[in-house]
Amino acid sequence: MTAEKNIDHDTFLVSVLIPAYNVEKYIERCINSVVNQNYSPLECVIVDDGSSDGTPDRIRTFLQDYKGDVSFTFIQQEKNLGVASTRNQLVETAKGDYVFFLDSDDEIIPECINLMMACVKVHPEIEVVQGFIESIPDNAIYHWDRYKDIEYMDDNNWMRRDFFKNVDYFPCQVWNKLIASSFIKTYGLHFKPGIIHEDHDWMIHAARKLSKFSFVHYHTYIHHYRDNSIMMTNNNYSQYSNDSWAIILNDALSTIDEPFPIHQLNKLCTEFLYRYHLDRERYNEVRQTLLHAMCKYRLYLGAILVLLFTLFFKNKGNWRCKTFITKYLSDKAKKERIP
Repeated sequence: MTAEKNIDHDTFLVSVLIPAYNVEKYIERCINSVVNQNYSPLECVIVDDGSSDGTPDRIRTFLQDYKGDVSFTFIQQEKNLGVASTRNQLVETAKGDYVFFLDSDDEIIPECINLMMACVKVHPEIEVVQGFIESIPDNAIYHWDRYKDIEYMDDNNWMRRDFFKNVDYFPCQVWNKLIASSFIKTYGLHFKPGIIHEDHDWMIHAARKLSKFSFVHYHTYIHHYRDNSIMMTNNNYSQYSNDSWAIILNDALSTIDEPFPIHQLNKLCTEFLYRYHLDRERYNEVRQTLLHAMCKYRLYLGAILVLLFTLFFKNKGNWRCKTFITKYLSDKAKKERIP
C-alpha cells in the first residue's frame, strides 16, 4: 500500500505527541516511525515522564544526530506524574492544527499522517480521523470490520449511540486518532490525572461532542503488547484499576446529558455492575450517583433493581437481578428516539 507523496496542506501543521516512560528498548523504533512519515509540515513533541532507565539518553542521542525536516521538542520531567498528566502537557506544548497521540512502545506506518490528512483535505471541518490498528500479537478487539463501509460521518447522534454500546463500540484508544486541536480546545477536553483507563474517560466526554469524523481503512498504527506495560501488570482486578474506574464512572454518571441519556446510563451501569464486587465500599459512592441519574430519567424500576443488587449481592440468585437490570436498560435504550 502506498500513498501520495507529501500532500500539500500549506499551514496545516500536525503534532505527533509521544509520552515516554521506561521504554529505552523501544523509543528509537517509535521515533524512527515519525521521521519516516511522508507528510509535511510535521512536529514531534516527546515528554519523558521521569524514566528511571536510559530512555532520556536514547532520545537525546537520537535528536542530536537527526538532520531531517521534522521539528522536535523534548521535555524531561523529574518526577513520574502518570500518562494522563504527561498527555495534558503534550497537548499544551503542541503547536499543530492537528495532534496525533503515539505511545512510545508502538509505531506508525510511513503513510499514516498522510492518509489521515487526506481525509482533512476532503472534509476540512473534520474533528477526528480514526485509523485501523495492527496489534502484535494479533488481538480480535482491533478487528473493526463493522466500520469498513464508513468513510465520513457528520452525526453526533450516531456517535452517541455507537460509543455507548456495551460491545463493539467506537474505539476508545486515544492513540491512532488524528484530532483537530480546535476540537480539544472548544470542549475543554483533557485527561484526568492520577488514573489509568484515561483514554476511556477522555472518549466518554469526547463522544458526547464528536460529530464530524472519518475512518482510514488501512492499518496505520502498529500496537505492540509488552508483558511489563501498565495495562498488562495492572489488570481489571488491581486496586489501581478499581480506583480509576470508580472515579471515571462517578464523573461520567454525574454529567450525563441529552441526547440519548439512557444509552449512556446503560453502558455506565453495566460497567458498575461488572465491577461492584471488586470493591464494594469504593463503589458505594458510584451507586448513589447511579441511583440519582436513574431517578432523574424516571428509571425507577432500574433504581430499585440496583438497590436490590447491591443490598443482597452475596445471596444466591443475585445474578438474576443483574440480568434484569441489563435487560431493562437495554430495552429502554432501544426505545430512545432520534431528536
